[in-house]
Amino acid sequence: MIRAELKKTLFCTEMIISIIIMFVCHICGAWNYLIDYLKGIYTPTLLNMFMTSIYSGIITIILPIICILPVVNGLINENASGYGGIIMIRTRRNRYVTAKIISSVVSGIYSVFFSSVLYVLFLYVVGFRIVLPNEKMADKGLLDGSVYWTLIEKNLPWLSLLLIIVIFSMTTISWTVIAFMASMYTKNKYILIVVPFLIEKLLIFVCYPFNELYYVNPLTWQIFSGTMMNSSCGGLIYEIIVQGIFILVGSVVISLNYRRRYRYA
Repeated sequence: MIRAELKKTLFCTEMIISIIIMFVCHICGAWNYLIDYLKGIYTPTLLNMFMTSIYSGIITIILPIICILPVVNGLINENASGYGGIIMIRTRRNRYVTAKIISSVVSGIYSVFFSSVLYVLFLYVVGFRIVLPNEKMADKGLLDGSVYWTLIEKNLPWLSLLLIIVIFSMTTISWTVIAFMASMYTKNKYILIVVPFLIEKLLIFVCYPFNELYYVNPLTWQIFSGTMMNSSCGGLIYEIIVQGIFILVGSVVISLNYRRRYRYA
C-alpha cells in the first residue's frame, strides 16, 4: 500500500509543478546576488547562494503551499468519494493512515529536496563553486560555530551543503501533516492549500515574540537561526524531534477521525 501511495504522489503532474515553482523561487530569492555575479561585481560561494535563497522571504511564503501541492487532489478526492472507507474495508485503518502519512511526508520532502538539488546544479553550471580558491573564509561569518563550518574546515563542504538541504527539506513535514489533518474537515482544495499558509503566518505572530515558544517552532527561518545552526548537528536533532511530534499528533488525530467516520474499519 505504501508503494502505491508513493507512486500517486511522486509521479503526478502536481509534483512536477511543485518542483519547478520551488526551483524558480530559489533563483528569485538570490536574484540580486546572481546579477552581481554575472556583472563581475561580487563572487559568493555556492553555499552562500543557497543560504541566501533560504533566508529570502519568497521561500518562507511559498514553502507551505508548494510542498503540499502533490497531495492536495488525492486527499480531497479520496475523502469526497469515500475511497478511504472502501480501502479500509480491505485493510486495517492504521495501515491505511500510515501509508497516507508516509506518502504525504515523503512527497513534501522530495519536492523541496529535488528542487534544491536542481538549484545547486544550476549554480554550479553558471560558475559558482562550493568553496572559492584561497577564499575559504567567505562563509565563516554566516556559518561560524556550526557543524556546517566544521565540515568546511575538514574539506567536506559538499557534505555541509547536503546537510543543509536535508534539514531544509524536512521543514515540509509539518505542512504536509497539517494539510492531511485539514482535509478531514474540508472538501475544497483551495481552502486546503491556504490552511498551511495561514498557519505559517499565525506561528510567526505567536511564536516569534515569546521565548517559551521558541523551541516548538517549525518554521524554516527558525532552523537556520544562529541558535539552531550552532546546536548539535546543526539543528538536525531539533528538527527530527519537532517534526516527529507533528507526525505523532497528526497520526492520532487522523486515525481517530477515520475511526469516527468509518466505525467498521
